[in-house]
Amino acid sequence: MSKKDKDKRRKARITAAIAKDKHRQKMANAITDNFVADNNQQDDTIAVDDTQQDDAMAIVENADDDDISQEEATSAVEIETSNIPLVSVIIPMYNAAMFIAQALESLLNQTMQDFEVVVVDDGSTDNSVEVVKSFEEKFDGRLQIVSLPENSGTPGVPRNFGMQISCGKYIAFLDADDMYTKTALEELTNLAEKSQADVVHTDKCFNFANSKSENIASVKRAFFADDDIGTRVQDWMNRRYSWDTYSSFCKRDFLMSNQIIFAETPLYESMFFNFAALCLAEKYLRIPNAFYIVRTHANALMTEPEPFDREKYFSKWLRVLNGNFNAFDDFMSTVPFFQANKDLHYSMLEFIFEQILNVAKHLRFDYEQFPAFELNKFVEKEFNPADAALCSYLFGLLNDYQRQIKQLEAENEKLKEF
Repeated sequence: MSKKDKDKRRKARITAAIAKDKHRQKMANAITDNFVADNNQQDDTIAVDDTQQDDAMAIVENADDDDISQEEATSAVEIETSNIPLVSVIIPMYNAAMFIAQALESLLNQTMQDFEVVVVDDGSTDNSVEVVKSFEEKFDGRLQIVSLPENSGTPGVPRNFGMQISCGKYIAFLDADDMYTKTALEELTNLAEKSQADVVHTDKCFNFANSKSENIASVKRAFFADDDIGTRVQDWMNRRYSWDTYSSFCKRDFLMSNQIIFAETPLYESMFFNFAALCLAEKYLRIPNAFYIVRTHANALMTEPEPFDREKYFSKWLRVLNGNFNAFDDFMSTVPFFQANKDLHYSMLEFIFEQILNVAKHLRFDYEQFPAFELNKFVEKEFNPADAALCSYLFGLLNDYQRQIKQLEAENEKLKEF
């Protein structure tokens, strides 16, 4: 190819990138209306499209608004539609300057390079964004970074945002402080393409601290999950599936058509995502592969230790509890299987409630140490004012019953000694 042709192609690619970025920025504005205090473009209806053809046509339709010519926009469409990546890797990022470079390097080293990287910065206050931008040239137009106007307080928001503006056939998730093995995307896409699965799921990962693999469930070979949703749900409640974000590699069309998103809670946001995908996928492939490297102590490294704040602790865990409980309840209310199996619907809600309370042990501890009226003010802040008093009372009553049960169990153990 001559230098002239190369320059022409390079110009066309730059034009395509500009058109794509401007179109995606409009989609970003539409998605994040709730973040923007002064939105002067609310009269313009911007739809988030589910197909690449719709995205491409939107670039042409908005050509005049984007200050590019119709001819340039058409050229951009041709390149855009002919270069749809096989995979979109979504990376939520918040103050990850210490680790994001290694995450991106692990993508540059992939044996399969047909992917795009979508980094969604969630209001970082360090130089994370600058570190990512230093990699743009290395990715040759396959890396884009979008910044949310303010920190959302949950990885779910940037992940949901990233899914909407991605364009790959498949979606993979990588946390900013983790890494992939060199063959990760090649393994996943080969398995997904061969099986035509909606979801490829693994329960296995590597621990960065000791390089050893960790496994939630003992999956020895690749196989499809049982077609019966009831069996899948029972296995899920028995912890035979990982709830971690990395575990699910999904078809984008499957996620978009079923509106599967992450719960927008401070923690356990991926629990709901994986559950919804498990319930709705027609073909759910389970594999024994380990391709993800987790930094188990990353949070301790990335944040300064803070003195314990009881109100902040209560607020965080009650948002986790309330948000996940409502997300699961709303989802199951729309699924015919759960409409026909109300007992399993409510068993799931009880399971979610107990799982989160078991992790948030300080809630129970504090109810044993402090008067309920002192703690209820924290509970009331997290619920609808009309229901706050009843929620506070029931929450306190629940913890009191749990304390009594523990006391009876302890007394029973002592009786066994005689």
